[in-house]
Amino acid sequence: MDNQSHNQIVSFIWSIADDCLRDVYVLGTVFEELIRRFNEENNEEAGEHFTPRDVVELMADLIFKPVADKIKDTTYSVYELSFTKYFYKPVQLRPLAEIVADLKALEQETKGILDEILMEGGGQ
Repeated sequence: MDNQSHNQIVSFIWSIADDCLRDVYVLGTVFEELIRRFNEENNEEAGEHFTPRDVVELMADLIFKPVADKIKDTTYSVYELSFTKYFYKPVQLRPLAEIVADLKALEQETKGILDEILMEGGGQ
């Protein structure tokens, strides 16, 4: 669905049903109907569908755009601590040769453990 079609659908739905869409039951029914119609286009069987991205975007617009100016993020504060500044101590990256050597040592250790398990289990 292109952006223009998306905006037209949102405008159309809000122009006809501004009040009734705010009712949770009606909004749920509209959501289910949108999913059903989008999945009919994809020839999906009942129960074999997912919520298409277009429907998710449309429903998010229908729910949040009318009240976007009234939503306040109470978790935001200008007094936030900078985690990186106060708690993170940067560590210099290890050389690649050192990492490769550690991986080879770990591989040998793992191989030794597996060999030991196989010996104890009788090779089964």
